[in-house]
Amino acid sequence: MTRKGGKYVGQRFPFLDIHREIEGQTVAVGAMVDSGFAGGVALPRGAFAPNSPQSGVFRWLIADGRIVESPVFTATLLLGPFDPLPVDVAVMGRVPLLGCAVLNHFTVVLDHGRRIVVQL
Repeated sequence: MTRKGGKYVGQRFPFLDIHREIEGQTVAVGAMVDSGFAGGVALPRGAFAPNSPQSGVFRWLIADGRIVESPVFTATLLLGPFDPLPVDVAVMGRVPLLGCAVLNHFTVVLDHGRRIVVQL
């Protein structure tokens, strides 16, 4: 995969505006950067209506110690000027999350609680 360079600056700390595409549906969402979430993207139920079956079920150990299961769909993530990135989208929680499976592809700087800077 080729990688476009550049920098993406999110001004709504601790959220980044992302676009995710599943089965031709492209949806913009503000996702909270969560370095404690090992997955790629988590979206609340109702954030999208998939037209095909889920690609699997993941089990997650969440912060309160419980293990929860969530359906997972394969998607494409669009983040700023960077090349599209394949990602698993877990359907769970109340707040959209952007986790380590995506963040580990970038250098992410949390700038004094004001903005998030993402670079290759």
